[in-house]
Amino acid sequence: MKRAFGVLLLTFVLISPAKAFFLTAIQEKGGGFGLKGEEVFWLLFRSEPFQGLIYDLAPPKAYIVLPEGGKQPVALRRTKIFDYAQGQKRYAWVAHFLPAGEGDYFLILETRPALVPGLKEVWQEYVKIPLHVGKGEAWERHLSLPAEIVLLTRPYGLEEGSLLRGRLYFQGKPLPQALIQVVPYHGCYLAAEDLPHNNFGEVEASRMYQNLLTDENGLFAVVLSRKGWWLLSARIPAGNYKMGEFTYPLFIRASVWIYVFPSFKPPEKAPLIQADPYK
Repeated sequence: MKRAFGVLLLTFVLISPAKAFFLTAIQEKGGGFGLKGEEVFWLLFRSEPFQGLIYDLAPPKAYIVLPEGGKQPVALRRTKIFDYAQGQKRYAWVAHFLPAGEGDYFLILETRPALVPGLKEVWQEYVKIPLHVGKGEAWERHLSLPAEIVLLTRPYGLEEGSLLRGRLYFQGKPLPQALIQVVPYHGCYLAAEDLPHNNFGEVEASRMYQNLLTDENGLFAVVLSRKGWWLLSARIPAGNYKMGEFTYPLFIRASVWIYVFPSFKPPEKAPLIQADPYK
């Protein structure tokens, strides 16, 4: 057991732990869509999305930004998720919301500043998840979060291979030359031997995480190459934070979760559009 844990720890270090503890929010069904009068559920937990490492999550502040601009608190119910790497269950949460009308909603999750064990850093997170109900075209709204990714491509109905554009804001202003990480969520645990490796047999983090920088106007663009949930997240240095007698570097995370559908393919037996024979 000790040897296995050592392999896991080495693998985790290779993918950079300072970038891997993400607040994960997965809609149980719908892929970013919802129905008026039908409850929507999200599973909230802390994870490394690519490999499926799971950690305990303290309850975040959760609320819905309504289409008309108001806010509605969201109740959380505690649950647990099995952590295959450590062989134990981890604390997680279920958020549920009943849309009363149609339009574009956003689930917002905010964490308190927390010390990350072993890294001597304090992190605070702002996570946004779009929800489209029936009709509405307000997906591009800037919600004025302290740190926020504002999407410039409609975030629902995307298919694999779609180009997603966005702009990163920090303290109300576009943030240039900031690192954006893009990572797919597989929904399963991958052992070290299952991760991408390079030709030298080493775990290849660059194949797990896409990294890109915002331009001078805070803009970025990325291709989402496969179906499923994707995380886009920026890690922003924000000075220092004092906890007790000690002071630590503070980092703010601005994240958004997006669902990508498989490419649509017409049925093979669909009637072809043809004109009568002509010369």
